[in-house]
Amino acid sequence: MKRILRSLLWILVVALLGSLVWLVWFSNVLNVRRVEVEGIKTLSAADIRSQADVPIGGPLARVKLGRIETRVAGMPRIDTVEAHRRWPHLVVITVRERVPVAWAQIDGQVRLVDRYGVDFRTV
Repeated sequence: MKRILRSLLWILVVALLGSLVWLVWFSNVLNVRRVEVEGIKTLSAADIRSQADVPIGGPLARVKLGRIETRVAGMPRIDTVEAHRRWPHLVVITVRERVPVAWAQIDGQVRLVDRYGVDFRTV
């Protein structure tokens, strides 16, 4: 009798774990519904969202945060970027824009330069 109960308990545990994995990784219960952008000053949230290309409607657990960060970091006016999940339905992208500390004239254009010497914007 104990052997049957132990077997039933293991079956129940495996079924619960399988259901949990399905719920988080494959179902639409915990899907991405919104993308929030924090820390912007001169850029628009729409520009950041467009560059991030977050798959709305897919499972939140399967969102590749590193890829989102890489795409947003490719924008010239972004200094640092961090993306994270906020359960149950939100991806949050926090950016820090480059701050001009000087300007330089390059090819007849006035360019803003940040503290690392990166020219990032024409004015």
